[in-house]
Amino acid sequence: MQRMIRALRGQWMGALALFLVIAGGSAYAANTVRSTDIVNGEVKNPDLANNAVNAVKLAPNAVGTSDIANSSVLADDLGASSVGTSELQGAAVDQSAIQDGAVTTWKLRDDTINSVDVQDGTIGSIDVFDENLTGADIARYGIQNSDLADNAVDSAVLGDGAVDGAALRRGAVASKTYTRQASTASDSTALKEMQASCDSGDRVTGGGYVSTKSGFPAIVIRDYAVDADSWLVRAYDYYANGTWQLTVIANCIG
Repeated sequence: MQRMIRALRGQWMGALALFLVIAGGSAYAANTVRSTDIVNGEVKNPDLANNAVNAVKLAPNAVGTSDIANSSVLADDLGASSVGTSELQGAAVDQSAIQDGAVTTWKLRDDTINSVDVQDGTIGSIDVFDENLTGADIARYGIQNSDLADNAVDSAVLGDGAVDGAALRRGAVASKTYTRQASTASDSTALKEMQASCDSGDRVTGGGYVSTKSGFPAIVIRDYAVDADSWLVRAYDYYANGTWQLTVIANCIG
C-alpha cells in the first residue's frame, strides 16, 4: 500500500509539472533574467522601484522636453556652461529667469541688444566704457538738454557748423559787443592812416572814424575791415592847411 501511494504521488507531481510547462509558466532563479529575455517595451512604470533609474541608466539624449515636468529644472540641476543657444527656444528667457549680474558682456552676441531691449533710464554712466559711444550709437535728436552736465559741451566736442539757429535756445548765446579805437598824431601830415583792432579771438563787425580837420574836410580814401578783427581808415588832407587828427573806431563782438 505504501508503495502504491508513493507511486501515485510521484505521478501526480509529474503531471502538475507538465501542466505548468504546457500552460506557459516558468520559474527563474535570482539574477537570471537578462535584457534579451524581455520583450521590447514591456517594462512599464509600475515595474520600476522608486529611484531605480539614475543618471548611469539613461542613454545620451534620452530625456526630452516631454519627459520633464514644467518648472522642475532648477539652477542646481544645470552643469556649468550646459545651456547654449541651441538649448533655448525663441523668447524662452525673460527677466524672471535671469539672476542679477548673470548676463555679462561676454554672454552677449555682437549686435544683440537693441533699444527695444533696454528699459528707459536703465543705462547709466557706469554702464558705458569711457569714450565708447560714437555718433553712430546715438539716435538723431537723442541727446536732450537734461542729458548734458553743466559745461559738458565745449568747442572740441562740436563739429564745424554743428550749431545752427534751431539748436540754440533764445538767449543761450551770451555775446559781448564793444568798441576799440586808435588815433594818429595830431599834426599837419596830409595823408593819415590808422587801424583799430578787437581783442584776440573776437571779430570786427563794422567801424568808422572821427576827423578833427576843420574847414575843408579830409578826403577818406579807405574805410573797411582789413581782416577779421581790424578796421582801417585812410584819409587825405587835400589842402594841407593846419593840424588835424584821425581816430579810427572798430565795432567788435566776442
